[in-house]
Amino acid sequence: MVSLNWVRCVGAMGIWLLCGVLLPATQGEAALVTGDVAFVGVNADGSDGFAFVALTSVASNSTIYFSDNEWSGSAFNSGESVITWQSGVSTITAGSVIRVSNLASGVITADVGAASMTGVGGLGTANEGLFAYTGVDADTPDEFLTAFFNSTIAGGGSTLTGTGLTVGTDTLEFGTGHDVFEYTGTRSGAVSLASYKPLVHDTAQWTTQDGAGDQSNDSRAPDVPFNATAFSTVSTVPEPPAMWLALIAGVGIALFRLRQNRVITG
Repeated sequence: MVSLNWVRCVGAMGIWLLCGVLLPATQGEAALVTGDVAFVGVNADGSDGFAFVALTSVASNSTIYFSDNEWSGSAFNSGESVITWQSGVSTITAGSVIRVSNLASGVITADVGAASMTGVGGLGTANEGLFAYTGVDADTPDEFLTAFFNSTIAGGGSTLTGTGLTVGTDTLEFGTGHDVFEYTGTRSGAVSLASYKPLVHDTAQWTTQDGAGDQSNDSRAPDVPFNATAFSTVSTVPEPPAMWLALIAGVGIALFRLRQNRVITG
């Protein structure tokens, strides 16, 4: 005969495994760190704007700053613009693409969350850099997330010193000034969102335009609005250890129910 104490023990173990292994954790989103967002479009023509992808979920009421002021290695200079983007009351799902537009107009818009701007709006078509970062305020960055340079970093008067950023890993440097840029690589099929980081930071995965006039809406790629298709991943089969844990959990729950029935029926 099966001992009720043994059944009770296995049943409790099964429930513990089910809760601890099979059910997702309900912890809040972690603070953003380097590489958690990446640019997927930058437009320095017409109304000016940019797009970025969240490669992890972004907690509600989060703030990201975007500045095209030059970074000296310890501080930003002044004279250009700072865009403040706020996620709003809802969590931003990992893989979401956010577009921020109309920088040149001074009345900017964001299709996800909300954006506002201080300083002189607009992006330069050459020797321009755009930093994304978090901090207690726009002048005090504590975590650089990514950066974009439409020419060389040095040519734009900036440096990556003190940012923790690396070209090709979490930063784009195109080398020659163009006007409109868009990531045109794949957005689906990866096993994790982190797998997209080397792709979105590879300039070979981008399409660009340059020339006189406004190329942002000339029916030649890339045009605005930028592609807002979310980045997605493929499902993977659980590893064998997880499958065995699920089996043990199921057996434990079954035995626990057996014990309960025996107690009820006497």
